This record gives sequence, structure tokens and C-alpha cells, in this order.
Amino acid sequence: MKERARIDWALGIVGAFITALFVGKLFVGEDSILYGSILTPAVMLYAAALPKLAALLGGAVAAYACAQGFDEGSSSRRAWSLMTLWLGTWFIAQSMLGYYQLILVEAAPFPSAADALFMVGYPAMIIAVHIFIRTYVSTGMFGDARDHAAAAFIAAVPLFVAAILILTPALASGGETLELALNVAYPALDLVAMVPTIVLLRITLKLRGGSLFWVWTLICAGLCFMVVGDLLFGYFELLGLGFLEPLLDLCYIASYAFIARGVYQQLLIVRGS
Repeated sequence: MKERARIDWALGIVGAFITALFVGKLFVGEDSILYGSILTPAVMLYAAALPKLAALLGGAVAAYACAQGFDEGSSSRRAWSLMTLWLGTWFIAQSMLGYYQLILVEAAPFPSAADALFMVGYPAMIIAVHIFIRTYVSTGMFGDARDHAAAAFIAAVPLFVAAILILTPALASGGETLELALNVAYPALDLVAMVPTIVLLRITLKLRGGSLFWVWTLICAGLCFMVVGDLLFGYFELLGLGFLEPLLDLCYIASYAFIARGVYQQLLIVRGS
């Protein structure tokens, strides 16, 4: 318990420091002495990229360890294996983006191979969440399957309306076929992922007081930050609000950090720590 508290304190301090860096950039501006001479664009690129890579790699390793802790062929092992695939492919994709930004010191191309890996990760994550939901519901302790199906339908209706509002500008923006397809695919897959996430949050509320509550609270929080980041990215690009990019970095860093911490919490449970 003391070790976990120390880890959380350390993560909190690092998170507060990173937040201060990016929020400060918004208010102080790139032309200031601080961000022009000390926290240069190159330094801020590292500050944005390294936490994402560390969180995704740590989450993938922890998810793999979780999968190994369950019986061969069990639904839990399949789900955590899919979580490993999701976080692992996104780590590789993020590494590709980092190669362009940090090594070649140039903007990453869009579309690129990284986008293909991000696309692979989405269905793995969505299927994994669905398996977790089905596993919990099968115990009979978290309500009837029909109740959760109704909750999913209720969540899907406003998300469908949101999809129309969000995707219409993306479709109207034009561009190359593949680029246009990705501009539609990212927010569409985010909104699809939100449906099982909302159902999982509903189940999570019934886990209050237990160690699993924090596993899914952290993971669901991370998924929500991911969706917000992707949606903001689309609109910032569309409206030319590039100066708000620090907000995007914070959303993605928070997303991956919360997910990794939630997976690590599950690993502690699996190991009986």
C-alpha cells in the first residue's frame, strides 16, 4: 500500500509539472523568454512525446502481465491480450510519430503507417471492453444484460447525433480520399468506443469500495480524455486553432497515463499485492 501511495504521489507530481508546462505555454506564449529560450519548441516536443511513449509502453507491458495471470482460454485472458495489442500497436504508432518529430525534426506525414497501427488498435480496444462487460454481466452481480443493452442504446442515440455534427465538417473539408477517410474514421471510432465505455462506467459504479473500482475508473477516464483529444484535434485543424495544441498534448498524456495506471492497478490485483 505504501509503495502504491509513493507511485501515485510521484505520478501526481510529474503530472502537475507537465500540466504547468503546457498550460503555461498557453498563457505566456511562445514568444516569451521562458518558451523562446529555455522551453524551446524542441524541448516541448520531448515533453509531449516521452510521457506518451512511457505510458503506452508501461500499459502494454502491464496488460501482457495481466493476461498471463489468467487461465489459458479464459475470457479475461483474451480481453487483456487484446488490451496488450491495443496499447502495443499504439506505442509503435506513437514511436513512429516521435521518430519524425524528435529524430528527423519534421512534421509527421499524414496519412502514414502510424495511422494504420492506430486503426488496428481501435477494434482491439472496443472488443476488449465488450468482453469485460460480458464477463461481468455473466456473473449476475451487475444487473441484467437487457438493462445494459438498453443503456448502450440510450448512449448511442446522442452519440449518433454527435457523429453527424462532428463528421459533417470533416466530410465537407475535402482532401485526398485516404486523408478524408482517416479524418472521418478517428472521430467515428472514438464515438463507437464511447458506447461500451459508458456501459462499463455504469458497471464500475457498482464496484465502489473495491479495488476493481479504481481499475475501471482510471481506464474509463483515460478513454474519455482520448475521445476529447481526438475531437479537439479535428476541430483545431479545421478552424486553424493551432495555438491551442498544448491542450491536445495534455489530453493525450492524461489519457495514456490514466489508462496505464488503471492497467497497473489490475496487475497488482492479479499478483495479490
